[in-house]
Amino acid sequence: MEIVSIALLPLSKLYGAIVWLRNRCYDMQLFHSRKVDVPVISVGNMTAGGTGKTPFVEYLVRYLLARKKRVAVISRGYKRKSRGLVVVSDGGSMLVNRSDAGDEPFQIAEKFPEAVVIVDERRLRAARESVEKYGVEVIVLDDGFQHRSLERDLDVVMVNGAESLQDLPMLPAGLRREPMQELGRADLVVISGPRSRDDVPAQLKKYTSAPVVSAAARPILFRSLLEKSRRTLEEMRGSSCMAFCGIGNPESFRRALESAGVRINQFVTFRDHHGYTAKDLEGIMKLYEGNPQQYLVTTEKDAVKLRSLSLDAARCGGKFCFLEIEMEIVEGRALLHESIDAVFRRAS
Repeated sequence: MEIVSIALLPLSKLYGAIVWLRNRCYDMQLFHSRKVDVPVISVGNMTAGGTGKTPFVEYLVRYLLARKKRVAVISRGYKRKSRGLVVVSDGGSMLVNRSDAGDEPFQIAEKFPEAVVIVDERRLRAARESVEKYGVEVIVLDDGFQHRSLERDLDVVMVNGAESLQDLPMLPAGLRREPMQELGRADLVVISGPRSRDDVPAQLKKYTSAPVVSAAARPILFRSLLEKSRRTLEEMRGSSCMAFCGIGNPESFRRALESAGVRINQFVTFRDHHGYTAKDLEGIMKLYEGNPQQYLVTTEKDAVKLRSLSLDAARCGGKFCFLEIEMEIVEGRALLHESIDAVFRRAS
């Protein structure tokens, strides 16, 4: 552990105590969770990023839309410039720009125009708005595990299979957001990505009796950032690229590119939720121009932010693209779908 992290351990203990006390206040109903009139499916995690939460939220939205449900996605809208309740999409039209929506809500609203997307620090208020004004039939609560003011019918927790969750220190020394015992609140645990060891589910069973599902992000296709063209995985196989990203788990992007058969010449990383500037883009382009025959590839999440900058198509010859991924349920697909369907049976 780094010296800085060791120095922060006393603050981590204090933080953990505060989180523990807050959760006990909810358990003893000193703080109250409020219910809305439609089912709520929460997707959250025990760590600050890096679990593939957004692709899994998209998986749920895709599944629910296929079942002809009117869906709302409720999120805080991390690092957005707006405050309060903001309707990103009313299920028909995009109503705000990316900076007012936040990266992930804007991405979801673009990808699923039929879904209502609302951001608000007060999730309960946003949930009520989605039901009363937009008539939604189900709410997907994005990053909801720590936000207990809204009662949920299915509490899903994402875990990065490449990490030993119990060995991660609490914030701010590490990335864990809750004491391990809080996993006991989960109704379903989703292990994402490759596992660092085979006994990850057994480790989790020390803290929760929730069933476990395994998932992995799979590359689907490459989309041009500057044009409306797309390239299949087969068309890109064997090509070389310079890749860059600003996400919580950069290695997941590297693995996705490698599984798509793309050769990575350079791999540049920024901090999660990095706000790209013209200077950043200029630095990226200078690196890219050292080998203009390659592709310049980023993630879908990063592409949403880069569109707000002035991009010169001539400088990258139409080879600036992003990799679109989808979450695949590797183990427990029937269990996951049954858990979702049971929510609606109980509601009826």
